[in-house]
Amino acid sequence: MAQLKEDTLQHIDELLHENIEDPKRAILVILQYLKEDFDFFSTISTNKFINFSESIKDFVFRILSQEEHLEVNLARAYQIPYVYALELFLSSIESIIRLWVERAAIESPEEMTDIIFQVAYIDSHVESNEEL
Repeated sequence: MAQLKEDTLQHIDELLHENIEDPKRAILVILQYLKEDFDFFSTISTNKFINFSESIKDFVFRILSQEEHLEVNLARAYQIPYVYALELFLSSIESIIRLWVERAAIESPEEMTDIIFQVAYIDSHVESNEEL
């Protein structure tokens, strides 16, 4: 089981690395990978050893870490300290992906990528808060 987890995470890491310059594309490619082997990912998402939720948060954070002003933008968007804003942000995206898997991935990876980016687009939250 440990080798299976390692191989899967390694492949996701390769996909992430290949698309790191374009966060939206990185998420789309990873969701397409999940959808291609949906039965497998649906099964491992419930396995406690795999810790699917933490793995999702980790890959989302690696994508986000490329954003230039992540810490400032998250703190401004949520108006709470960065450590809590980051957890809120990562948990939101993780919940969306987990729910998608639980619902048998009925939406396309493209639809899910759009949904994630509607939730995740921090700059729009910052701009709207600054207008108030």
